[in-house]
Amino acid sequence: MKLCKNFKKFTPGRYGLLILLVIYLNGFSKLKSQEFGPVSFTECINKAKKYHPFSKDKQTIDATRLAKLNNISVSWLPQLSLNAQATYQSEATKISVPIPGVNISGTPLDQYKLNLDVNQMIYDGGSLSAQKKLTEAGIEAELQQNETDIYKISDQVSNVFFYSLLLQINRDVYKNTLEDLDSKEKKITSGLRNGILMESDLNSIRVEILKTRQMLSELEMAFANSIGVLVELTGDSS
Repeated sequence: MKLCKNFKKFTPGRYGLLILLVIYLNGFSKLKSQEFGPVSFTECINKAKKYHPFSKDKQTIDATRLAKLNNISVSWLPQLSLNAQATYQSEATKISVPIPGVNISGTPLDQYKLNLDVNQMIYDGGSLSAQKKLTEAGIEAELQQNETDIYKISDQVSNVFFYSLLLQINRDVYKNTLEDLDSKEKKITSGLRNGILMESDLNSIRVEILKTRQMLSELEMAFANSIGVLVELTGDSS
């Protein structure tokens, strides 16, 4: 995810933490965007965990561990092998020496063999025990890596979510400011026509409006980009 790697990490600091506290106390802890609709931090975290393939459930990894250990333990069980063989000879040995009172028939042309072999390991020199330890170590490493991956994605979601939340609040503040400035511009224009105010007053308010609109545009763009990152992290564009 190149977009996620290049995203600047959000570090709120002392005042930022106070802002976040105010956000929660005032009930503004949900992002509002066309991509998501109102969405909370917890919802984003849960969506990200479900979306990413490395977020395996611990039960799934434990089941894999059990299956591997069972496969190793099977080596100690008796091994049965059944072998069957059928042969056919074009000629058979015959005994031509007559023996009084004894009838000797020739050997049958077709012959059959059926063997059942039973093998069981008595001593393996510690090989299976070593395999079990190696399997346990591999599964444990997989669990730790899984936890690390989940933490990383949760950390990314946290940074992007709260950064987006602050952008959303600032954007709304600038929207309200722009509305106030537009209202003042109308009053100044009216006062200018009536000779109460000067042209410089109108120019001054228009400069403020221009600056506010530019800042609002930058905030809108930054907010859209951060929401795009959040969509990528959670896999949710609904």
